[in-house]
Amino acid sequence: MNKTNDFIKVSPAAIHYLSLSSNGDISGITSLAGKSPAPASAPLYHPYRDLIGDEAQRWLAQESIPVSRLALARQVHGATVRRVSRAGIYPATDGFFTDLPQLSLTIRTADCAAVLVSFPQVPAIGIAHAGWRGARENIVGRLLEEMFAHWPVDPASVRTALSPHIKACCYRVGAEFSSFFPPEVLHRRGQARYFDLEKTLLNQLAQQQIPAENIAVAPFCTVCAPIPLYSYRRDKTAQRLFNLITIEKAHGA
Repeated sequence: MNKTNDFIKVSPAAIHYLSLSSNGDISGITSLAGKSPAPASAPLYHPYRDLIGDEAQRWLAQESIPVSRLALARQVHGATVRRVSRAGIYPATDGFFTDLPQLSLTIRTADCAAVLVSFPQVPAIGIAHAGWRGARENIVGRLLEEMFAHWPVDPASVRTALSPHIKACCYRVGAEFSSFFPPEVLHRRGQARYFDLEKTLLNQLAQQQIPAENIAVAPFCTVCAPIPLYSYRRDKTAQRLFNLITIEKAHGA
């Protein structure tokens, strides 16, 4: 496992977010593309088939993550977040939160960011699917506001991570983005405009008073990174990276 920084490590098959917990009771992970050669140990039961393909099933098995503990979203690029208490598929959802152990909140991405949130003192966790539409609707702020309403912790204790996503180097957008976002997150190169999704999400975290030093940002653009990542913009792929956050055990367990 290669240590990228004090917050993140990259293994042959995944990115691990180390700073979401100080004692290992909360884990966060993002799959890499095409890094699960072993066959699946068993056929996948039907309700998950359209959300978890063969490769993702193999990756989950390789990482010893049971499919039966996943909370999965039918993502719609919206800003709906749900508190969940069981595994399963949730329609029209782009964010989850829970305080239950052994429930893996799961978001699939291929240029959008997954924003992983940890309240270590509770413990409680959340995750949001944040592309430009979710960012425009401030899904990160909505997720944190919902979590703070349930667990009014000090924002200085909150830890977060941003998964690989399309970065400003490659995120060319149209003129309409000038009416969606402030000038500080839009960059001009000649006649072209480029959108800084990362800075937008960091600004939204700052608005919730999350300290910058508590935010781990994966330093990889899904379009041009040297590690294997899925990018819809680059390849028009139907494959997705899997981003999971889990309370592995309750405090005192």
